[in-house]
Amino acid sequence: MKVELLKYPALDDWKEVKRRALVTVGKKAVTEPNDEWKIKMLNSRHSPIRYLTFSFFLSDIPYWLTTELCRHHIGIEKYVKSQRDDRNNETVPRAEKPQGALVNMILDINAESLMSLMNKRLCGCAAKEMQLLMIQIKDEVIKTNPEFESFLVPMCLYHGGKCHEFMSCGRNAEYFK
Repeated sequence: MKVELLKYPALDDWKEVKRRALVTVGKKAVTEPNDEWKIKMLNSRHSPIRYLTFSFFLSDIPYWLTTELCRHHIGIEKYVKSQRDDRNNETVPRAEKPQGALVNMILDINAESLMSLMNKRLCGCAAKEMQLLMIQIKDEVIKTNPEFESFLVPMCLYHGGKCHEFMSCGRNAEYFK
């Protein structure tokens, strides 16, 4: 599995987030958003952060993993290589392709959804392959947008040690020994 970051929020995007946040309280921005403000904005998870978007090219992803990404999350657009027989000049019929067949996809995701995705898919209850993919995505995000680092964590860490899963993976206890 390989992750390539295609698009990420730049300063102009953050300026627009600040504009959207301030318009809700009848104000205009007089300064550029600094790192402290960005972190406060991400921590609040208020709607203006949805303006911030990331795009990732994911290559050699098991088909079943793309299905997990497509099923459970909102605020994400997913573009997965089709397995349709009439779209690909392949000799293996679609019905005979294994779930582990490797495909490519592009994932477009806003900041709020990215944090939610990471909270759920970095959990020890998620498939190990999913956790590894999320770590790769997180690493790419942090290179360009380090303000996201403390928010791209398992839900238990984000919620101060409280696990919300029906059956805990036990990781929360490890974090807070």
